[in-house]
Amino acid sequence: AEFSIDEMDDFAYVQQKVVEWIAESIPLDREERKGKPKVIILVGPTGVGKTTTLAKMGAHIAVDFKNNREKYTFAPVIRMITTDTMRVAAAEQLKRWAEIINVEVDKAEDSSMIKNLYQKYASNSDYIFIDTSGYSPNDYHNIANMHTILDVKDMDESVYLTVTAGVSVEDLENIIRNFESFNFKGVIITKCDETQTFGRVISVLSEKKKAVSWITTGQEVLYTIERANPMWFISHL
Repeated sequence: AEFSIDEMDDFAYVQQKVVEWIAESIPLDREERKGKPKVIILVGPTGVGKTTTLAKMGAHIAVDFKNNREKYTFAPVIRMITTDTMRVAAAEQLKRWAEIINVEVDKAEDSSMIKNLYQKYASNSDYIFIDTSGYSPNDYHNIANMHTILDVKDMDESVYLTVTAGVSVEDLENIIRNFESFNFKGVIITKCDETQTFGRVISVLSEKKKAVSWITTGQEVLYTIERANPMWFISHL
C-alpha cells in the first residue's frame, strides 16, 4: 500500500524497508533512572545466569570508565549484594566475578539487611547491584517471599527480568506472568550464543509490551554484555 510499482520492483529497497519495519517492532529500553545511586536488581528463574550477568554489568561500567575517562569526574563506585540463599556457594561465585573488577560483595538474607546495606552505601556509591535467588516461575511461595525481601522503602530500584534466549514461547509467557509483580523495568536476554532462533523471544516480548534492555553472550565477564540493539537481532534472525 505504501510503495509505488517501481519501488516494489526494487528488491534491495523493499528488503531494507522490511528490515526497518521488523526493527521498529522490537521493543527496546535504554533509559536508566537518574539519580544516585542507581539500584539494579535482577530477578528470574533458576539457571538463567543472573549472577554472571550482574558481574557483567559491573564489568561493563568498569570498562567504560577505563576507555572513556573524559566522561567521568571520578571513578564510579560499585557495590554488589546477593540475597541468593538457595544455591550453594552463590555468594562465593559472585565474589569471584567481582574480584575481577575490584568490587566488594555483601550478603543479605532479609529486607532489614538490604535496608541497612542500602543506607550504608547510598551516599557513597554510584551503583548498587542486587543478585537474587532463582526460583521456578511456578514457585509462588518463594517468589512472594523474595518480593518481601526486596521491599525497601525509598530505594527507587530498577528491576530487570532475566531470561535465556532459548526459552520456549510457553515458558516465557509463564515467566513474564509470574514475575510481573516485580514491575520489572526491562528484560535481559542471556546466553544469546547458545541459540540461533530469536524470533520467538522477540515476538512474545513485543506482544506483552516488554522491552529488551541488555543481551549477553558467553561466560566471560568482560566484553560479553551489550545494550540491546534491533540490528543485532535482525542480523541473527
